[in-house]
Amino acid sequence: MGVERYRCYVHMPCVSLMEPAEIASGTIRHVEFAEFARLDEDWAQKRDYELSPRTFWVKDLLPEETEPGRWGPSPTEPVSSTARLIHYALLSVSRVLLPVPDLSMTYVAGVDDKPEYLRRAVGPYGRTWLTSRADWAHISGPDIARTVQIIDAWQKSGVNAASPELATLRAVSAASAGGMGEDAMMGLLLIALEGAVGTSPANGGSVEQFTRGLRPYAQPEEVPDFESYVASLYAHRSDLVHGRALAEVHSPDLRWTVDVLARIAEAKTLPPELRIEGTA
Repeated sequence: MGVERYRCYVHMPCVSLMEPAEIASGTIRHVEFAEFARLDEDWAQKRDYELSPRTFWVKDLLPEETEPGRWGPSPTEPVSSTARLIHYALLSVSRVLLPVPDLSMTYVAGVDDKPEYLRRAVGPYGRTWLTSRADWAHISGPDIARTVQIIDAWQKSGVNAASPELATLRAVSAASAGGMGEDAMMGLLLIALEGAVGTSPANGGSVEQFTRGLRPYAQPEEVPDFESYVASLYAHRSDLVHGRALAEVHSPDLRWTVDVLARIAEAKTLPPELRIEGTA
């Protein structure tokens, strides 16, 4: 008799939760060492793992959510897509760079009559974020509760991980993958920002259009001399696009750009009560 049920563990890289939460028909939670050791015994190092338990989205798979194959069942694209959607919600709430789950590890374990069943899907970065002491984004109880609300709102309105309205969060996710310097990350994010607010040669100067487009989302009062600040960011974007020397990037500029990209996605996809204060 075959395995009746499977449990899928999708690693959420660099996320540390203050408390677990039910989300998208599963649970996002820390997986304790004994449970992780069953999933990946050869790589399980108790001392390092217990200093910072890793966070997974854990979901029991329905028969229609698995793809039988030569090596047994694997999660279908809807399962992976939902994990990405949770990732985008965490980006929106935390406003920090977090690698997408597809880059890390996914495990499928047998439940019920054949508990020894185990299948691993290895992403491009393998176990990098499972076995290293990476910097973690600490997601508080209120923030994980807001993440759940965002996912509920997105799913009810038909927003999914591939929706055009989440393009700005996909750009943040792409910049989070690692391997880029801050200057290249900033260039990628500024190009996404320009695409989101729109500029056209027929409508006047690009910097002026960029500035006008950002005003509904950027809370200009938070930045002294808003026009000059945006002009300096646009100059950095132009340096990257035209192959000129890249200017030095400051972390506050990177954080500000990530924040505005998240606000744009929220404005396009969430009701006013779920957006952060100041989002159009």
